[in-house]
Amino acid sequence: MQTTVKLPWLMWSLIVIFYFYQYFLRVCPVSLTEELISYFHIDASELGSFSSYYFFIYAFLQIPVGILIDRFGSKLVLPLACLTCGVGSIILGASEGLWVANIGRMLQGAGSSFAFIGMIYLSAHYFPIGILGFLVCFGDSLGKLGAVFASGPFTEILQYLSWKTTLIWVGAAGILLSLALYFSLPNSSTHDEPTTFSNLKAILKNLLQEKSMWMICFVSSLLVVTTTTFAGLWGVPFLEAGYDMSKTSASFAISVFFLGSILGSPSIGYISDLMAKRKPFLLTAGFFGAAITAALIYYPIFSSLGVYCLLFLLGILTSIQNLTYCVAIESNCPKNKGAITGYVNLFVFLLGAISQPLVGYLMERHSTLIFKSSLVYTLKDFQYSFWFFPLSFFLAFLFVFFIRDKKKI
Repeated sequence: MQTTVKLPWLMWSLIVIFYFYQYFLRVCPVSLTEELISYFHIDASELGSFSSYYFFIYAFLQIPVGILIDRFGSKLVLPLACLTCGVGSIILGASEGLWVANIGRMLQGAGSSFAFIGMIYLSAHYFPIGILGFLVCFGDSLGKLGAVFASGPFTEILQYLSWKTTLIWVGAAGILLSLALYFSLPNSSTHDEPTTFSNLKAILKNLLQEKSMWMICFVSSLLVVTTTTFAGLWGVPFLEAGYDMSKTSASFAISVFFLGSILGSPSIGYISDLMAKRKPFLLTAGFFGAAITAALIYYPIFSSLGVYCLLFLLGILTSIQNLTYCVAIESNCPKNKGAITGYVNLFVFLLGAISQPLVGYLMERHSTLIFKSSLVYTLKDFQYSFWFFPLSFFLAFLFVFFIRDKKKI
């Protein structure tokens, strides 16, 4: 049941800013690969592990996050989550050793785990269900501006400020945002019976027994793994090695990937709502995503402009993944929308957490030029490690056929 609140669009805008903020924190390591490897004296495998701490914590908190938001509403939970992000960024920026940096990264992941579920919760709870697809996709596209800023523009800032100082200022901004959230979000709550830990077992049992939910989770995680692992960590060094780009040009190419997602997501969400269909869009994402990633990785014959165009198209295709959350909510009891979203996100970020260090491990295994504290990987090393990107899209394409399209207006 939707609840009337004053200034709902202000509330929604602030949660989208929080989502923007956590997306910046998630993606910024793609612009810091050389700095982190050099400063902490680590190799590709250790860098992948460092970045993946964000995703492991994010993944395993998804179901508890959904329950907390369903149970206590947004007033207290979301500001505390944003505050945790800010503190984690400050700790990372001030760290002198890798173990302290890992703690900061984990705190970033813990706080960030609330942002997307919070955005979906507020969208589904305070707005008509008929515009849910548009709000989720539009909010996601605005939030991904954080990823755009964390790649190309962030690289430019790092030419004037040290990465450590910048992250401390980013943390301070998170603390201010947490205060804004606290004073703008409504007091709980809902007229629906909230999800509690006592009935969690029944909810999870129903989700686990639903074959369609397994398919939704597989499709969602497979469609987004290229975003988390390629665009979120290894894309810049790959483009430098495979297409002879400078770090700045490669960073802006990753920004173009996220721009494609930003521009495509709300349009696809709106059209999907009008058509009352989700599956055709998901099938398109899986099929053409596999073709584009295979071309980029194994046939590096494109000009810089061609790379930018393909990454833009790939960003549009990956944004279709947002429709899986709509399918999950529309196929289950709507009062548990927080727990349902968290359940899907658990699979999404668990695969991201596994894939980031896996790529680093495969690169270390294949490379013949391994030196601590430097990036010396060749195109062949990346091609050896990136095989599962096109495979993940193709598997998603196959799993979509097992999803039931149950769009409800």
